[in-house]
Amino acid sequence: MTTRTVNIINGAKGGTGKTLFARLLYTALEQAGAKVIGIDSDQENPEFSSFHSDPERFAVPTMDCLSLTGGKNLVTLLSGELTPSVASQLPVLAQRCPADVVVVDMPAASSTKLREQIDLFDIIPACSDMGYEVTLISVLSASYGPIESIGRMLEFCGDTVRWVVVKNQYFAVEGADDSFSFWDESKARKRFKKYGGVEIDLPRLADTTFKAMQASYIPFTALDSLTLGDKLLARSFVRRSKAQIETAGALMGLPAPVAEVA
Repeated sequence: MTTRTVNIINGAKGGTGKTLFARLLYTALEQAGAKVIGIDSDQENPEFSSFHSDPERFAVPTMDCLSLTGGKNLVTLLSGELTPSVASQLPVLAQRCPADVVVVDMPAASSTKLREQIDLFDIIPACSDMGYEVTLISVLSASYGPIESIGRMLEFCGDTVRWVVVKNQYFAVEGADDSFSFWDESKARKRFKKYGGVEIDLPRLADTTFKAMQASYIPFTALDSLTLGDKLLARSFVRRSKAQIETAGALMGLPAPVAEVA
């Protein structure tokens, strides 16, 4: 069983690992058996959809969720409605619509526009009416800027949504316990914890492996196409990342493991 969930992955700046986490979460959900759809809302750099471009295999369309038309298309998609032309062009999307879980990768530094769109469309109550919980996911670097953005989102949404913060260990200093001290000591974190927020770590993926995957847009479901060293490093990264995702799985719509019958 899974709680129907809309995951909105947002960030205050580019280069924090937001899309990398979107790709991992989409893969984890799919491999766990969830009927998952991804939405790439980054019009300038649509990496999420580029890594999942095969419409016969993946369900990750591009959609400008911050525009008026895109906002209408988003809520229509969540309701399960697809035009015949879209259904024919994106067969896997059609099969999974309406979805159990939706992963929306927002553009970098789009928090203000996101809040405006949430307010304009009454997104949170609309999702609730359709049977979805909303989870806001912020991917952190070790800098201070993203914390201010999270604080404003916390003030805006309060406890009407669920909260996850992802600490990207790529930015952590090896052997240091205070790489994310700006966040750990912030007022925003206290409010985040008050609302039941869960923190997880995004392990570091070796630079050479990351670049090898980027060069050919290799998804985490096709690691056998990498050279052996990169394949092993990528598999290890996915394994460690999934273990972290599972700690917040209930907030992100990850199906609970089926208990074995004795």
